[in-house]
Amino acid sequence: AIGSPKSPLEKTARHAADELIQAIQGGGCVDEYLQDQMILYMALADGVSEILTDGLTLHTQTAIWLAEQLCDGVRFEVIPKQRNDESTPVATETTTATGSAGRISGLHLIRCHGIGFSPE
Repeated sequence: AIGSPKSPLEKTARHAADELIQAIQGGGCVDEYLQDQMILYMALADGVSEILTDGLTLHTQTAIWLAEQLCDGVRFEVIPKQRNDESTPVATETTTATGSAGRISGLHLIRCHGIGFSPE
């Protein structure tokens, strides 16, 4: 949610909370503004990391591509899921309807095999 100087703080906060609630009710564990920011941490982590998203934003798709280019050995999988049975993948073509600004609708599991970065 983006506020403005003319908009009351409470209205902006309510809008942000509503967006997060909508993402969680849709099956995701993060909202559309956080999902792309998680990608770098997942890439740098040791082992396998997963997040569930309600829709895949263009920012997230770009962050995955960029992390794979920059981090040698990192591997991402984007697995479309059914809403009624989160453990059953569905065919990609049924959930790749692109909406506004390149967003892919539907529930997706983003799995990352991270590089286990450790600062020396």
